[in-house]
Amino acid sequence: MGAYRHAIVFYNEKSGQCTSTHPRAEIERFLIDHQIQYHILLVPQNKAKLREEVALLIQHGVDLAIAAGGDGTVSIATDLLMPYSLPLFILPLGTGNLLAKELKIPLRLENALNLITSTDNRSFTLDTFSCDNQFYIMNLSVGVSSQVMEVTPTEEKKRFGFFAYFKHFIEQVLGLELKRVVINHDGVKETFMASEVMVTNSRLIAINPLEWAEDVFIDDGVLDLFIVRAANLTDIIGFVHSIFTKRIWQNPIVHHFKIQDRCTIETAHPFPVQADGDLVGKTPVEVIVHPKSLRVFIPSNEVGKIR
Repeated sequence: MGAYRHAIVFYNEKSGQCTSTHPRAEIERFLIDHQIQYHILLVPQNKAKLREEVALLIQHGVDLAIAAGGDGTVSIATDLLMPYSLPLFILPLGTGNLLAKELKIPLRLENALNLITSTDNRSFTLDTFSCDNQFYIMNLSVGVSSQVMEVTPTEEKKRFGFFAYFKHFIEQVLGLELKRVVINHDGVKETFMASEVMVTNSRLIAINPLEWAEDVFIDDGVLDLFIVRAANLTDIIGFVHSIFTKRIWQNPIVHHFKIQDRCTIETAHPFPVQADGDLVGKTPVEVIVHPKSLRVFIPSNEVGKIR
C-alpha cells in the first residue's frame, strides 16, 4: 500500500471524548508528521454543503478519508463517501464506538492513528443500509432505545459517556408500555405489540461483549430484525439474561427475521427513530439493505476474528 498524500477528516467536536483542543490537535500533529495534507470538515452540518466540499476535495486529489468521532460520525462520513471509492479509517472518539469494537479497531487514539500509516492493516468490505436516502452502518431502532436517546442531553453524554444513558433507560423501563407496530419485512406484513424494534447490521449490543446472536455478521449481505415484547421489569431481566447466556432464540418475547432487501416500521403515532446512535426522525421509516458497500481498514491480524 502506497503512502497517502491528502486526507479528508470528518471531525465531530461534540463526540463523547472530544474537548476543545486535545483530539483534534493530536490528529493534526500526526498528519503533519507523516506529511499528509489534510482538510478538516466539521460534522454534523448541512449535508448539501458537505457534499459539495467532499466532491471538490476529491477533484483536488484527496486519497484518504478519516472519520474522527463516534458511530454517528462514521455514518455521516459513510453517507458522504458512497459515490466514491476512498479508503476509510476510523478514529473512535464517541460514547459507544460500537463499530470500532466490532471491527477490532484500536480504541486509543494513538493506536488508531498509527493504523493509517502501518503496513499491518487490511481492507474489509461491510454492508450498510439506508433510510430516507441517508446511509448508516450499525443499527436502527424504534422503542425504548430511541426514547432514551431523545431525552439524554449531549452534555451528559460528553461528561458521563455510555453511563449517561443509564438513568434515562431506568426511567423508560419504569414507564414501559407496549406499542402496536406494523412491520413489512421483504414483502411480509405483520403486526406486533413491542417495546423495542431493532434492525441491526452489527452483532454488538451497546456494551461489548454483549451480542444479539452469534450468526449476526456485518458483512453477510443481510440485516437482522429483532422485535422485543418486554412488558415489565421481569421481561427486561429475562431478556438481558438470555443475551448474557446466548439463548436469545429461546426467549418467547423476542421475534427474529433476516432482512434480504428492505423493511418498513409503522406506528399509530410518530415515534422517534435512532440510527447509529443519533436521532434521525420519526416513524414511519423504511430501511433498505446495501450489501458489501463500504470499504474500511482494520488491523490485519483481526480480520479472522470479526466472524
